[in-house]
Amino acid sequence: MKKNINILFVLFLTLTITLVSCTDENKFTNPVTFGLENGAFAAFETATPAAAYPDPQQITFSDVITDPNGTMANYNVKLIATLSGNVYVKEDFFNATSFPAEMSFNTQSLATALGLQTSDINFGDTFNFIATVTSKDGNEFVGIAPAFNSTTLEVSGGNTEPQLQTAGYKSAMQFNFIVACPFDQAAMVGTWTVADANGFHVSGGGSNGTGQTFEVVAGANADEIVLKNPFGSANNTDITVKASPFGIATFDWQFAFGTDEICCAGYTLTQIRSNAGATSLTLSCIGYIELKFNTRLGLAGGSPSGFSFGDGFFKANKN
Repeated sequence: MKKNINILFVLFLTLTITLVSCTDENKFTNPVTFGLENGAFAAFETATPAAAYPDPQQITFSDVITDPNGTMANYNVKLIATLSGNVYVKEDFFNATSFPAEMSFNTQSLATALGLQTSDINFGDTFNFIATVTSKDGNEFVGIAPAFNSTTLEVSGGNTEPQLQTAGYKSAMQFNFIVACPFDQAAMVGTWTVADANGFHVSGGGSNGTGQTFEVVAGANADEIVLKNPFGSANNTDITVKASPFGIATFDWQFAFGTDEICCAGYTLTQIRSNAGATSLTLSCIGYIELKFNTRLGLAGGSPSGFSFGDGFFKANKN
């Protein structure tokens, strides 16, 4: 399957800031402006849920939702779960109107809320909780940061600044976790078989590469592994991956394959890096690798930038 190259454009936006000499704070109606003064913000009393649970059948959490500003009238949580690649959404997963309020969940309650069985929850599954808090005077505060789309020139997202999501605030506005086992470098070493390279494997001039094999060796550090030429390139391009204690993988720009091997001549080799907007996995307990990546390339003789195939993924299982 041939891949298409996209040209990357960078849009520069000039923002004009208007300064207002005085404002009647009693007339604040914009949630963002209001939030700078005494916005509604939910926090956990003790700690946020763990970032990872090592056993899909032993997920458990309990804590108290607090109202540190004394402004909350309602706290409502939406659950977005990605299980085996399928997305499930549960509106009104949790709701409270008086505070402090106890919040708890476990494997069974999560499965029940999603209309599933506990056996449907497995390693690599992710759970994302997004809260909407309504203040006593009716303003809503959504637990995600505001975002600007440079293509559509639209502002979207919520109105909770990223600083409030740092550990010290024990934020209950947005939290998530993954079911992942502790990373074991030695268990990752060995022969692996490609399950799906998303059209980026060089076999057949750009295919999913299903059934192709490659080796994984230990990296220079205990939290690193090296995928030896996983895309089957004649350039013998290796990918070094860094794993978190629970197997969440990251990697910076690295050459992965020749652009002419899957598409067309006249370009540099294609580089990939872990996609910051998605989760890449190296799960040693079940022998599974899933890399989600961005791509970039350039004109032959130049730097590898200015063009892209878009985002891609790579999945493999240990033999």
